Formats: sequence, C-alpha cells, structure tokens
Amino acid sequence: ITRHTILEILKQSGRLAELEVNPQMFLDNVVSCIQRILYRLMIDGIKYEKVAGQEYEMMLFENEEIETYLANLFTVTRPEKTLYNYIPIDSNIERQFAQECEASESIKFFFKLPRGFKIPTPIGGYVPDWAVIFENDHRIYFVAETKSTLDANLLRQVEAMKIECGKKHFGVFIDTGVEFRQVREVKELYG
Repeated sequence: ITRHTILEILKQSGRLAELEVNPQMFLDNVVSCIQRILYRLMIDGIKYEKVAGQEYEMMLFENEEIETYLANLFTVTRPEKTLYNYIPIDSNIERQFAQECEASESIKFFFKLPRGFKIPTPIGGYVPDWAVIFENDHRIYFVAETKSTLDANLLRQVEAMKIECGKKHFGVFIDTGVEFRQVREVKELYG
C-alpha cells in the first residue's frame, strides 16, 4: 500500500483526532485493521486448482519426532486404527475426537495430520487436524478440522480465514472422495 493510500484511509476514517491521544496505539490499530482487510481480500479471491497430470500426494509420513508433555498426548488403545501409539493433541476437543474415532466401528482408520502437511494460504500455512477413513463407505477420507464451535465469528479471525482456505483447497478434490469439514465431534462427519 502506498503512503498516499494510507493517508486517504486515515482521512476517510474520520478518526484522525485519536492519533493525538495515543499515537502508537492508534497506528498499531490502523496497521492491524488494514492488514485484516488485505487478508480478507486475498482470501476472498483465492482459488485452488488441480495441476494437470499431477496426483495429490501425501509423502509426509516420515518419522517426525515430537517433543511434548505427556498430558498433550492421546494414548492409542486400538493401534490397528491409526499410525502411532501416541497422538499429539492441542485441545480437549481433539482428545474427545480421537476417543470417538477409536471407539467408532464406522471408522476404519484415522490419524492426526503431521505439522509438515501445510496448505499454502495468503496468510501462512494451514494444517488441518485429522484424516479419517470410513469402513465400507464411498468416501476415501475426510480432512477434519476440530473446533469447539462451528461459528466462524467465535474463532480467532486468522484461524477462521485459514479454515476458509482449507475448505476451498479440498473443494478441488471433492470428485476424488476427499471432503473437508469443520466439526466438533465424529458424528458430524456422517451424512
């Protein structure tokens, strides 16, 4: 953005008097607002496309060493349903989701996507939470994002924008049976 454009934004905001009250806070807020609007414009215009002749591959399942507290690990009790004996989790919602995946007879296999599985977005890489394969289903798997709420307004703004990019990214693969859903629990993947 040019200086002229920033000046016009400030003039048209009608809030220039606030600059004199606390200049640093005012400028920090202006930068934050402008950046948020720029991110929104970039995300609204983003479009993911398949590249002709290339298949979607996940070549990420190398031994990724994870350093974390035991409290941040889910202990797997049915190892035939996932890749590892422990799954790193970031929240109670993720712990509950892992428990539900393990308990569900409809789910054949599930795993937490590794941190190296990043979807490029205009505001940084986005890593969805889970891949789930269903038993005797026409879908190959879901990519699931587990959140305590499905309301984007209640999420951090950057997080909501990255999820929006994830939906657009996986929308390209819908014809292959891959679906993306933001869920709170496993039962929201059905149907």
